[in-house]
Amino acid sequence: MNNLIDKNLLEKYNDLVKNDNLLPIKLTDFYKKKVIEEVEKIGIGGPLYKSVIPTMEKLTLKTSVETRDYVEEEKHMPVENVDYIIQKYDDRVLVIITDVCFAHCQYCFRTYNLSKFQTSNLKETIQNKINVLRSYLQDKPNVKEVILSGGDPLSVGYENLSYVLENLKEWNVRIHTRSIVYDPSIIDNKIIELLSKYNVRLVFHINHPYEICETVEEKIKKIHQNNIKMYAQFPLLRGINDNSEVLIKLLTKMDELYIRPLSIFIPDPISYSAIFRISCKRIIEIMNDVNWKTPSWINSVRFVMDTTIGKVRRENIIEWNDNCIIFSRDGKKVIVAAADTFRAAAVEQLEIWAQRAGAEVVKREEGVDPASVVFEAIRRTKESNADVLIIDTAGRLHNKKYLMDELNKIQKVVNKEMAEASKEVLLVIDATTGQNAISQVKAFKEQADITGIVLTKLDGTAKGGAVVGIVQENDIPVKFIGVGEQIDDMEIFNSKDFVKAII
Repeated sequence: MNNLIDKNLLEKYNDLVKNDNLLPIKLTDFYKKKVIEEVEKIGIGGPLYKSVIPTMEKLTLKTSVETRDYVEEEKHMPVENVDYIIQKYDDRVLVIITDVCFAHCQYCFRTYNLSKFQTSNLKETIQNKINVLRSYLQDKPNVKEVILSGGDPLSVGYENLSYVLENLKEWNVRIHTRSIVYDPSIIDNKIIELLSKYNVRLVFHINHPYEICETVEEKIKKIHQNNIKMYAQFPLLRGINDNSEVLIKLLTKMDELYIRPLSIFIPDPISYSAIFRISCKRIIEIMNDVNWKTPSWINSVRFVMDTTIGKVRRENIIEWNDNCIIFSRDGKKVIVAAADTFRAAAVEQLEIWAQRAGAEVVKREEGVDPASVVFEAIRRTKESNADVLIIDTAGRLHNKKYLMDELNKIQKVVNKEMAEASKEVLLVIDATTGQNAISQVKAFKEQADITGIVLTKLDGTAKGGAVVGIVQENDIPVKFIGVGEQIDDMEIFNSKDFVKAII
């Protein structure tokens, strides 16, 4: 390893392994040989090198949006005290069958989980996991597929894998693995026969055409000869494969080898991942270029990003900037709580807009406690398995104590009944108030956990400069702006465009 990484950098990385849940450097002899060959040809920092060896840029380049569990997998673990069963979709369940990999990818989005290595007997651990999974699936008739992930499921060995597949033969099984490029000899004849016997769908994680050497290619051909369905998923990584020509070469090679690419993932903003992430603008440029330069049997691959509610396609993005993305997804269910019970015709007005947007409104009679409306809306959200709950509250002055107490009551109901949900508290400010908006935001910030500002009526005022003061004085981002009275006149706030408009 000494010939691949600077000693001081290695020491710094090992400290982070101990103190910050990073994975230790680990690679197979097969892949190490390929990395060394790459270094001899093009030097340190090539695509294979960066995949498995940390760089100083990785350790030093960080952003404020990074988090260890960006997609909130922990919220989708339906079995109490079980951290290896994840269900985001009605028709499929993912099980982390092992936390052991053949090698450690530097861009791994499960670093936090996989840094807790198994210490118990592997056979017993596997059997317990499968028993718990089968018990969970007994009353889940909609589940048609079980996805084996990890870690690398093929690392558990033939005997354990055989046990798993035999006990999951009632369901379609999908296995995600990177073993094909880390060491193709791992997928030996016995494993191939086993995968073929149980009609397993094999999903490879291949990031770069350099990884498909002659040895890898021959193994893939053998897997194909045994009628095993092969697919591919991989992330779009800065400095590794963020180039349309590289992607086209990779996708074309996969097509030649009968590998069907399912999706290309946008990297999640997890800790120490900034080095691999790409701007929204660049992502879309790459996607468009790939689609333009390839035939349909190549460019049918989907570009997707992970969210707290599941995967979102590039086609679902309706508006974006470097800080925020708005997307739509077919079948997404939205509930709106009409918690403004005092203003005349407020509910009726809200119903009109909700109908136009295709959302369901939960309402009560005029004058009732707004918190009771919120409670009912939460019940309805859970009952209907809705994706989003929007709570519309009445406008209020920050110096009216009873009104602020009402707001606090609503927050308590939400925090109690939806403790695990992702929450946004958006304060709507009229842009025509000018600099007075700054003091308003400050006062509300003291009373509520405000996460963002919505600034309206920017189409009818020259006082938009208050945005600068709001952000500077209160450290709260402006997330949306209103520039009209139509349903499409709510826009993501883009600071660059805003500055250009007021200069």
